[in-house]
Amino acid sequence: MAKSTFPAESVELLLTSNLHRMEQVVGPHTIEAAVSEGLDFDALAALRSAFGISGAELALILNVSYRTLSRLGGQSPLPAAVSDRAIRLLQVYSRAYELHLRDLGATRNWFRRPWPALEGKTPLSLLSTEVGTSLVDSLIGRQENGVFS
Repeated sequence: MAKSTFPAESVELLLTSNLHRMEQVVGPHTIEAAVSEGLDFDALAALRSAFGISGAELALILNVSYRTLSRLGGQSPLPAAVSDRAIRLLQVYSRAYELHLRDLGATRNWFRRPWPALEGKTPLSLLSTEVGTSLVDSLIGRQENGVFS
């Protein structure tokens, strides 16, 4: 399998940018190709750092066991399913980061705060499923439009 066309530097850009800007820089097809080909393991380290979470928490969110996640450390590129999940999480994170005016601490706190709109759950606790991730993304959208719940 070829090395990912979506290097860690692009992941860093995604963490500090929104998806629209990211697609302008690398193109939406490049992002899709990166998922298909598999991201570098460094992308998971960037994701873990962005959320300020442990390896065990990241494994839970990515729907893999911690042992599997540890084994992936020596594997590059990552499997497509893990890459796909990581890109989706990076997209949600980047939107929350922009919502909080690029304040890392505020963004991390936001993901750990229970929200009434999420039935008292934290956004971080919902990220392990696509449905939960969509709920979090929807909450970000509402808050971007001034609806805080």
